Amino acid sequence: MSHSFNIGYYFEKKMFEPKSNGSVDSGTIKNVANIILEVHFNNNKELQFSDTTECSFKLVTAYPGLITGAGRNHDVGRDDNNFKLGMLFDYTTGMPYISASSIKGTVRAAFDRFKYYDHAIVLSYFKTLFEEIGLNNETLTKESVEKLKDEIFEGKKEGKPLPIYERDLFLDAYICKGDDTHNDGIFSDDYITHHPSPIKNPNPVRFLRIRSNVTFCFRFDFKDSRIEGFEELTTQKKTELIKRIILREGLGAKTNVGYGQLEE
Repeated sequence: MSHSFNIGYYFEKKMFEPKSNGSVDSGTIKNVANIILEVHFNNNKELQFSDTTECSFKLVTAYPGLITGAGRNHDVGRDDNNFKLGMLFDYTTGMPYISASSIKGTVRAAFDRFKYYDHAIVLSYFKTLFEEIGLNNETLTKESVEKLKDEIFEGKKEGKPLPIYERDLFLDAYICKGDDTHNDGIFSDDYITHHPSPIKNPNPVRFLRIRSNVTFCFRFDFKDSRIEGFEELTTQKKTELIKRIILREGLGAKTNVGYGQLEE
């Protein structure tokens, strides 16, 4: 089915449209769920987002896919046809997306590791990243990485706030290509299977996921950084650094069981 309707509206509202007596119909939930699963990416100009900026890149979801917005409530009781986990949809286009705050939080968590882990191990992590993007890492120190963190995430340089127009900005990431191995499909379903007791039947929980082989466009508004301890970090190099961190860490929910991994 071509994407010609607001998927987010169907997921959040249409699926739970009440009958005349006010109850939610299990058949409606099932039908709307099937409609969503059959959607494929509509490659029209209204859904194209600019990736011509130097601070952008594309990444492809790896198997088993990606879950975004799982913390949003999406449950109406024990209906097995329903998707029990939420998903994040753009209000206007109805398309799923990865929020800028999620991307920024994941990247920041990598910089925050100095708080929790051995400093030498964390510094080695960043030296490897700098080597991968073609920068000299011999003079890289914990202090210089902390200064870079303050500039990117706090908007501060040498302890002083930067003007708004000089700060780095993270933007939402949107789908720019569907899974070409499944007719440009976007979604698939999966199950979390709880086993509350060894002598009772398991309790499978159905949820919606963005399938593997779906391409996301990531965009940023970065500024050049000049931090004492390493050579100038240009906007291009900074973008490449962020990409390397995302490739290593993953995005979204359930990354510990393989979801949210991305590939170039």
